[in-house]
Amino acid sequence: MKNKLTNLNDTLFEQLERLTADDLKPDQLEIEMKRTAAVVQLAAKIVDNSRLQLDSWRFLVDNGGVDASKLQGMRQLVAGDPNIPTDARK
Repeated sequence: MKNKLTNLNDTLFEQLERLTADDLKPDQLEIEMKRTAAVVQLAAKIVDNSRLQLDSWRFLVDNGGVDASKLQGMRQLVAGDPNIPTDARK
């Protein structure tokens, strides 16, 4: 598993596809519902953590506490985004 928010998004959509498959038997549907609940709980924690990191990053940058290009944690969140300047992804 990749540890980027884009991968989390992909995982959520994959789980949605499994959950909505027309050929699921009742026992399979129950398993997928439990799996979905677990995935959603974990995803919510990941998103909350990412939001905290982003808010911290914004606070530091907005208040002159740090140069945006030096924040490695935020680079991980945006890695691969073509809209992010190259020097911010190093």
